[in-house]
Amino acid sequence: MAEPFPARPVPVSLRAGVRRVRTLERVELPTAPAPRFRPGGVYLVVGGLGAVGRDTCRHLARDYGAKLVVVGRSPLDESRRQVVAELEKEGAEVRYLALDATGPDALKEAVDIAVQEFGSLHGVINAAMVLVNQVLRELPEDGLRTALESRTDTTWTLLQAVRDVPLDFALLYSSGVTFEGNHGQAGYAAGCAFADACALHAARTLPFPVRVLNLGYWHAGGDPEREGVLRRFRAAGIRPLSAEQGMTVVERTLAAGLPQVFALDADRSILDNLGIDPDRTLSVLPGGAPVPLPEVRFPGEAGAHRELAAHQRAAAEAEELALRLLASVLDRAGLFGVGEASREELGARLAVVPEHAALFQAQLDMLAEAGWLTVTDTGRIRPTGRRTTPEGELLAEAGRLAERHPPLAPVVGLVGACLTALLDVLTGRRPAMEVLFPEGSTEQVAAVYRGDPVTDRCNGEVARLVAEQVRARRVADPTAPVRILEVGAGTGGTTAAVLSALAASGDGVEYVFTDVSPAFVRKARNRFGAQYPFTRFEVLDIEADPAGQGPASGAHDVVLATNVLHATRRLSDTLTGVKRLLRRGGALLLVEGTRARHQWALVFGLTSGWWLFSDPEQRMPRSPLASERQWRDVLAACGFTDISAAAPTTEAGPAFQSVLAAVSDGVVPGDGQVPGARRVPRPTPAPAPAPASAAAPVAPVSPASQDDPLRQVTNVFARVLEMAPDQLDPDLTFENYGVDSLVVLELTRALEAVYGPQPATLLFERITIRQLAGHFGAPAHGPAAPGTATTTVATTRPTAPAGHGPAATGDAERLVAGLSDAAVDELLAELLSQRGESEGGGR
Repeated sequence: MAEPFPARPVPVSLRAGVRRVRTLERVELPTAPAPRFRPGGVYLVVGGLGAVGRDTCRHLARDYGAKLVVVGRSPLDESRRQVVAELEKEGAEVRYLALDATGPDALKEAVDIAVQEFGSLHGVINAAMVLVNQVLRELPEDGLRTALESRTDTTWTLLQAVRDVPLDFALLYSSGVTFEGNHGQAGYAAGCAFADACALHAARTLPFPVRVLNLGYWHAGGDPEREGVLRRFRAAGIRPLSAEQGMTVVERTLAAGLPQVFALDADRSILDNLGIDPDRTLSVLPGGAPVPLPEVRFPGEAGAHRELAAHQRAAAEAEELALRLLASVLDRAGLFGVGEASREELGARLAVVPEHAALFQAQLDMLAEAGWLTVTDTGRIRPTGRRTTPEGELLAEAGRLAERHPPLAPVVGLVGACLTALLDVLTGRRPAMEVLFPEGSTEQVAAVYRGDPVTDRCNGEVARLVAEQVRARRVADPTAPVRILEVGAGTGGTTAAVLSALAASGDGVEYVFTDVSPAFVRKARNRFGAQYPFTRFEVLDIEADPAGQGPASGAHDVVLATNVLHATRRLSDTLTGVKRLLRRGGALLLVEGTRARHQWALVFGLTSGWWLFSDPEQRMPRSPLASERQWRDVLAACGFTDISAAAPTTEAGPAFQSVLAAVSDGVVPGDGQVPGARRVPRPTPAPAPAPASAAAPVAPVSPASQDDPLRQVTNVFARVLEMAPDQLDPDLTFENYGVDSLVVLELTRALEAVYGPQPATLLFERITIRQLAGHFGAPAHGPAAPGTATTTVATTRPTAPAGHGPAATGDAERLVAGLSDAAVDELLAELLSQRGESEGGGR
């Protein structure tokens, strides 16, 4: 990859195909609810009599009556003795130590003295700073070393000296030259860069908070040489921080809990030169009491491991069968008889519609990896001559595999159904949703996850982690309820396991079940509401602006999501949206497929939702799924810390799904700055691989009501949507009731049970209950001829309910805007054919 040469050089990271540029972002630090310094606390301050250290000591003396162990390089001469006396006069007890802080054992001695003389040590502050203002080519080696070691060695030895001390914090002052550089302070800039990296690493490993505060420029404090330097900076638009400003920043930095903050008071031109977006400000969400970090683990008994290992081996056999069946199906279509051809030529030969071009290309790659095809140096495809097995034999072999391993029967059956119908789907003759959800039933997909040992173990581990977080947070603050939110909960496979684990803690828990589909939310309310009264049910689109959607920003202790976050356009934007829901220090728990399985692409790749993602560098090839490493990478980039990930593992290797846990640092874009809020409307994606439950059968409508089409259609909708008839407004468009592509199938099936076969476009031509009732009540619009095909297309959900009254043109436009190209073509073809009939066949 050729790295472009920017006008202003910036640090760039290239890892695993992901390019990142370091940027600075403005942040609004919260006001401290309570000081992080203790009244009468004991603090070790290295460089405590320099300009920054002296102001820090004065603040601790005057406001907290602190006990200070001050470390300096020089002996206590008259001027230093006078500063110590001033600190004591302002309320501090001071012990001054003349030590070389870069020595390996010097600061350990200072720590021991602090504990011996004052009984404890509550915090350490490194304020050792050296101003070396000389261009590098003129700087002698000893001057360079002095500037460098004042930062590197002091930081290292200080953190080593206190690694086993139970501190409230360690605060390390640093410099803004870390970010921009300064040819006159090259040694110091290099030392600061190393010290900052060392401290940030320590923040992830030491048992107490480590904070880095990079300062723009501090006031001169009476130093004439320093005043001369600062005078030039003032003229350039950079103002030094006063003692009062600086101590306010220190207090708020410690309260914010951010690992690193750069404090700078400068003109807009300076901020622009640093690349700071003036229109973007981050905020820090409130935090809760510290609790143990969530750690994913999968202990288990030998018997359970043997069962899982057997399941993994059978799953590998099913994976091979799926590829063999794919080869056989495409061989029947003539793929292997074309000879050498380009990918585009092969797609045209098989008449693959544009909607499924990505799926077809992925299938070519699968067959190439498995040895049926080969890719030439020019990217053309040719068959290898490997013979395929007849489809009937492969399906029989799959049936025998399902008999030997019953938990695999549902997935083997689903893959077989999808591949048997593959050519019809690729060519647009049959909608994929009809294959996945025949007659609107979720049973075929739901069965894949019932009794699956991998899914069961992952759900059990999430339930354990949630219960552990609830117990810890209740101990930390018994008066506050623990708030838990589930994103994309679907039909509640994970929900059931978690709620069962929380049943005994109900009085101290608030659980919010959310999904983008109102239909799923209604069904979950019926399933869980009575048994778990501490649960609420709300609609939430995690990719949209959260304002007005219900869940409060920064209010939740735990957010969990199972096999849903990958089904979004950009993982980083989605995780930012999730982070807004968590309080600082809140836990995010995910279940995600993290290892490649062709079966999922062959099944869910039939849907447009599988291909919605726009960040392929963060995903596994030909898939919206991400590996554990990719999840760790994007979680860390979004400000999640203490990331833990694991999969159920046996001698057969790790399972395809993992549980991931992470903790939010609480830093989020300000209101109205959520990346997902600026996305364009998109069709509701088809359900990704996730636990599901069977849809309730739709009861037939009583013949007694057939003399009233409005009442009859209302009753059909009420049964399918599981609502009372009086809750349905006959003039409200269907999208307001969560009528997505899956619900369309259920409604069509229910209406056909009463009125017979209907046109494929029925629910898009008549988009309110009243319009449908008028259609069924008018003789000219009677049932379509028997055998008319039905189809399913996705709709776009509005951000606000549509108004009452007959559907306007805008309603239809909004519905059509959510359709795929293939669905629009089919809709137009149906409408044009109907119009031709009504006009005597003239068109």
